[in-house]
Amino acid sequence: MSHFFDGMVGVFSDLLGAPVSYTPAGGAARVIQSIFRESPVDLLDRDGHPVRDVGPVWKVAKVDAPELKRGDTITLENGRTFEVQAVWPGGSPASDAFLHADLYEVSP
Repeated sequence: MSHFFDGMVGVFSDLLGAPVSYTPAGGAARVIQSIFRESPVDLLDRDGHPVRDVGPVWKVAKVDAPELKRGDTITLENGRTFEVQAVWPGGSPASDAFLHADLYEVSP
């Protein structure tokens, strides 16, 4: 049944995404059409009180960045640069599913 989802990542990236410069650690940069978002994240402060923050997330087709790992960087068209902190599978059974990367901004 996973073949029903094949090809959808490309459609979503084309509709909702933008070109992002991806640089693997120690590798050459390349531009990938993908989705960058700054999403709300619920955290707890040191006293246990809930705090809402914004966390940058990058969604990229695993076929476009199969080597994606902690320490890689992305640069947006506006010049902001982010470092990959963690990589998670998107959960789709499709062969071209998204990878989700939690990011940390290294230059505004």
